[in-house]
Amino acid sequence: MVASVQRRIFVHVGCAKAGTTFLQSALWQSRDVLRSHGVELPVDRLSHYHLALAVRDKLNPDTDSPKAFTVQDRFARALSDSAAATVVVSNELLAGATAEQAASLRDLIRASLAEAEVHLVITARDLARLVPSAWQQRIQQRKTISWDDYLESVREGTWPGAEFLRSHDPADIASRWAADLPPHRVHIVTLPPPTAPRGLLLERFCGVIGIDAKILSDSVPSPNESLGFVQAELLRRVNVALGDRLKHSRAGYGRVGKSYFAHQVLAPMGGERPSLPPEMTPWCQEQTERLIATIEQGGYDVAGDLDDLRSVPASTAPSVVGDSEIAASAVGALADLLDQRHQDLVQLDELQNRPVSVRRRRPIRRMRRRLGRRIRRRLSQLLPPTYGDQVAVARRRRRRFAVAMAAGAAVVALAVGIAQASLFDGTSTEGPDQGPSLSLAESWTPERIRAEGTPMDVVPTTASGLSARQYAVCDGSLCEGDSGPLDDMHAALEVTQQDQSAVFDLHYSNVPWVRAFDDDSVLVQDADGLHVRYRLLQADGTEEPLQLLDDPAPASPGPGVFVIDDFGSWNIGMDGAEDTYLIDERAGTLRPLDVPDEAVRYWGPNVNTFLWGVTDDCRVFWQTAGTLEHRRFNCQQGSDFTSMQDDWFPPGWLQPGRMAVAEQHDPGNRMVIHVSLDSGNTWQQIPVTGEDTIADTLQQIA
Repeated sequence: MVASVQRRIFVHVGCAKAGTTFLQSALWQSRDVLRSHGVELPVDRLSHYHLALAVRDKLNPDTDSPKAFTVQDRFARALSDSAAATVVVSNELLAGATAEQAASLRDLIRASLAEAEVHLVITARDLARLVPSAWQQRIQQRKTISWDDYLESVREGTWPGAEFLRSHDPADIASRWAADLPPHRVHIVTLPPPTAPRGLLLERFCGVIGIDAKILSDSVPSPNESLGFVQAELLRRVNVALGDRLKHSRAGYGRVGKSYFAHQVLAPMGGERPSLPPEMTPWCQEQTERLIATIEQGGYDVAGDLDDLRSVPASTAPSVVGDSEIAASAVGALADLLDQRHQDLVQLDELQNRPVSVRRRRPIRRMRRRLGRRIRRRLSQLLPPTYGDQVAVARRRRRRFAVAMAAGAAVVALAVGIAQASLFDGTSTEGPDQGPSLSLAESWTPERIRAEGTPMDVVPTTASGLSARQYAVCDGSLCEGDSGPLDDMHAALEVTQQDQSAVFDLHYSNVPWVRAFDDDSVLVQDADGLHVRYRLLQADGTEEPLQLLDDPAPASPGPGVFVIDDFGSWNIGMDGAEDTYLIDERAGTLRPLDVPDEAVRYWGPNVNTFLWGVTDDCRVFWQTAGTLEHRRFNCQQGSDFTSMQDDWFPPGWLQPGRMAVAEQHDPGNRMVIHVSLDSGNTWQQIPVTGEDTIADTLQQIA
């Protein structure tokens, strides 16, 4: 008789600034590998963050999506449905939970996995490195407390130092989280000293959850960016100088204040890191010895060495930054921002002066309805030979344009803040975060458009019951013209699934593009003038904006890889001209894949498992073994063309490595299919004859 495997769930609660981001990135990046070894990371990474907020009663309807408020139910279902022997939940915000809040999560886990052992994992770091790192992190979250004031609050246990102690003291965290757990199921993982091998922390953590660290990806992301003392103080003064601008750390500031200004402008400047002054040494040593004694008395499992928690000698570096140093750093930062602004303006000028042949044309709604797929493909042959190259250039410019427009105003605000920060000491007291201000609703609300508009299905009902319907109202004469803005067109989108339904606004300066993205959301691409926006919309009212980045993602298939029609071509009713993107729901970003600018017109419908695409001038591209291969068919340039359609393929025919390209010849309108079943190693050329369709021919080949 084979004994059943004891299921275990590891709840990793932090501490923050003790290698948690590094560990989480390593785990999520190797999620599929972990699954194959019986280790499950339930739901998704963003939901682990929302779970921590929910447990601590910190979800905010002004900044968190409606979906975030369902996270506990979604976690419970995911745990109940999981058959994995080991489950890992990780977010450092859990460390600050009260004993009652910790008990609520344990109860949720036990109700969903009644037979599973619950384990607690705490990563711990020496105070000499932890305190300066925590202050830096606080400043990068738009806080304004000075270094000296922060040290005093930590030493005296007053706000915000009390919050630091609550979230970073492993013994205190264990007392709140492990109330009914035996000591051997409480694991303290110590952060190795700076001189230790980089992978040692990961080895210790993996040893706790019972896996070999070697199975994880080699390309583990780097830890969070750290700032020099001068740069951190400059950022603090900028936070003060910003006043009411970019007020919320999660609604604007995180993107331009932390990700851009702190990480991309200030961090590369280097500089000596802040460190504990000598007068903090007695406090630091006393707290460390108390902590080690408490862990030893508790009998907890220690992965690593408790000596790692004993602080290194305090630095003799000054704890005050002079105004001259701040001014010098501010000058360098302003120079970088001016250069960035110049690059943005150059990109905008290029877009405004681009050739007429590749400018986005105004929508011709009637034409797109009238012209069939076949006629539009035939018309595409009349375009100039250089069309493909022009489209490729236009795509890059449009992507950069969206990024430049979004960054411009934020860069100016930061520049003003830096200039002000360099002129005064930035004294300020911290107050509560406030959400972004909301604009007044337009008279044509989505609900009114839904009630009075003409309906048009844009996403037929999927297998999961998801559908979307567009409603449009023409409130004047500028609705159907061949040129000029559609100022009088108002539109809304209703997303429905099962018994839920929600209505969203649609911009209509160009015809919106809508597709099903996954089982419970649709992807929308619409535009207000020159600004194209991307969103994921759900029937429960969730609206997740996606920021278009100009940083290409690796050209490889995988979850989140999606085909989106080129917006200009979509709006003149032309087939193809598709782009591939990597959509990261957790980060809220949209990145183009790093594919050749060869004007691929048609990408395969299965790009999430096999990346391949077809041009209209007899070429096909596909990714294999980490590289993008290509093949040119022996077509007659000028009269023959190649194409591909999603509806050609019989159910189950498309598998990784399989490709089918149609080649049409003039005169005579003859058609052959080029087929590869082995990732491009061999190709068959098969004529389409008689009454057979392409789908019939492919079915016979399979």
